[in-house]
Amino acid sequence: VVFVARGSENAEGSFEVVLNDGDAQATEEPTSEPVEATPTPAAADETPEPSSEWTTPTQILLANGIEVRLSWTAAVDLGLEVRDPVGNTLYFDSRTSPVGGSFGFDANGLCEVITENPTETASWVPGFLPTGSYEILVFYYQACDQSVPAAFTIDVTVDGQAQPTIEGALSPPPNSDVDSVYLASFDIDPDGSVQVYDGDFYPDTSLGFLPAPVNELIDEAQPIAVDEVAAGVIYREQPYQSYVFQGVANDVVNISLEATSGNLDTLVQVMDASGTLLQVVDDAAGTTNSIINNLRLPNSGQYYVIATRYGKELGGTEGEYTLTLASGVQFTSTDLTALNLPVGDISVLLTWNNSTDLQLLVRDPVGDSVYDDAAQINSGGQLLLNGNVQCVRAEGTPTSYIYWPQGFLRAGIYEVDVWFQSTCNDATAVEFTLTILVNGQPLVQEVRRPTLDQHFVVNFTVGPDGQPSAGQGGFVVDNATGIDYTSEVPVAITFNTPATGTIAPDNAFDVYTFDGSAGQTVTISMNAISQTLDTKLLLIAPSGIQVAENDDADPLLANTNGRTTNSLIASYTLQETGPYTIIATRYGIQFGGTIGAYRVLVEG
Repeated sequence: VVFVARGSENAEGSFEVVLNDGDAQATEEPTSEPVEATPTPAAADETPEPSSEWTTPTQILLANGIEVRLSWTAAVDLGLEVRDPVGNTLYFDSRTSPVGGSFGFDANGLCEVITENPTETASWVPGFLPTGSYEILVFYYQACDQSVPAAFTIDVTVDGQAQPTIEGALSPPPNSDVDSVYLASFDIDPDGSVQVYDGDFYPDTSLGFLPAPVNELIDEAQPIAVDEVAAGVIYREQPYQSYVFQGVANDVVNISLEATSGNLDTLVQVMDASGTLLQVVDDAAGTTNSIINNLRLPNSGQYYVIATRYGKELGGTEGEYTLTLASGVQFTSTDLTALNLPVGDISVLLTWNNSTDLQLLVRDPVGDSVYDDAAQINSGGQLLLNGNVQCVRAEGTPTSYIYWPQGFLRAGIYEVDVWFQSTCNDATAVEFTLTILVNGQPLVQEVRRPTLDQHFVVNFTVGPDGQPSAGQGGFVVDNATGIDYTSEVPVAITFNTPATGTIAPDNAFDVYTFDGSAGQTVTISMNAISQTLDTKLLLIAPSGIQVAENDDADPLLANTNGRTTNSLIASYTLQETGPYTIIATRYGIQFGGTIGAYRVLVEG
């Protein structure tokens, strides 16, 4: 078999092959005149810098293929995933790829069979394989015996050559809704050289962190106008690109960030001129592209779109993309009339696309809530429609509607909660549209795709003059995602001595600290002094890992009758010695709307 040498032009031509049998000698044809050889260029004294330009993946002949091996010793279920440069993925549920990749045994899978020295392997057979960036992900799925951190190694072998070993560790995820992930990567250049990049822990909270300081994102932003399309590329030396556009208060825009080449797994962030994030989307339904539909702009001014990738500077996916900024669809009071719904001083409309049961709840400024179990409250709020309640399929588009009739507008902060409470045996992805109008004028319009049991929360304020303003909205999580508590100076709290504070519109949380010892048992309580505050507690260990949280205390533990919105972390045994951090906040944290004074107490 004769191959064209790498780097040569694949042109037509002829050649002669001389085969010798036994000891026969090939006849040498003397050259008629000497030929002067071209001198080989001198090697550079320093290693050249990596290319700062994006290179489209090509193919390289690797006689010994590629292997990525994950090894660990703890009795836990870790998972290996590798994404190749052209977008194929190998892991336990995707065992082959079109370019010759295969995934081996799922070690400790679901903790059904525990292996003493578990390993997982992704490999590619010898042949022509893609050049470019290979991204390695390690997931901590679950602990099989004790919930303990797990150290691991990743060994990469390319064309028979072992590369430097990657060493890492993962802690167990705090709950089933949060991923515990480690990211690393390696590059194969067209000349066959390999570079392995050490990785790091990449928590879900990192999705809400900007890839660069706010001033850099603003200074580097490229202009884009509504109804324009921009193109760019994300790769190791350029993990993000920011764009700026001029927005008008209450305008609605759609933003789409779509990969057009490579293995790029996009992530899009939108922030205002102060650096406040308005929305972050990693994956749209059924794709690794990022789509934001009907984003309402709360104020007039400049807005920034950050086009980046999952993992940002840690990530290993690369490729070209298109960014589309388009006008959204603005819902108006006329649309309510078309639905035969009355227009009130406050109108909250929820529609969605399938048979699932979503609950709509609105909490008024004094803390009363109107929802399916309380269809009317003292402030005038009424539930008129309750789509798909208890999985009884509504005729037409499922719709829930809560409103305050004209003449019932009350100043204060309102909180809106959408809860995906049941699939009703419908396996299709749910997408809802939440629309809020005040005095007949559109204030909030959100399109979101929740997962089962997720809550989407947004708040809005009606001023004493009747003018409304909208707050930030997002999915509620049981951790500190999206809040920068580490920049706060914590208040030292003494055991068995209560401390007081206030949650306000401009203060969504307070930070406290106490010194604890491994083996010590503590109880932490947070009780509202004013009736409107719905409290929430988070506990962070000295290692920086969240180890406990509570929203609503168990009434039996709190010595109360019925439901309580106070918070209690009861009889928790500390696993580490050192300073612990308490975050005293409210339901919904930065998205919530309840305010008021509270008392926090640490006993132990």
